[in-house]
Amino acid sequence: MSIYATQAIQALEQTQSPRVIQRLYALRQQLQPWHNTSYVKQLDEYFTDVPSFFQQKLM
Repeated sequence: MSIYATQAIQALEQTQSPRVIQRLYALRQQLQPWHNTSYVKQLDEYFTDVPSFFQQKLM
């Protein structure tokens, strides 16, 4: 994963900030053209592990 996405994930794990997860989702949307790359697949795996309470805060 890129250094920036990795840092954002670490920040999310430490702060549990809905704003950080929103930014990660926005980043993922921008990366759609590269959805078959290992980087994007790793990010997708992370999102499948995001606790449901974070996802609920986004709605």
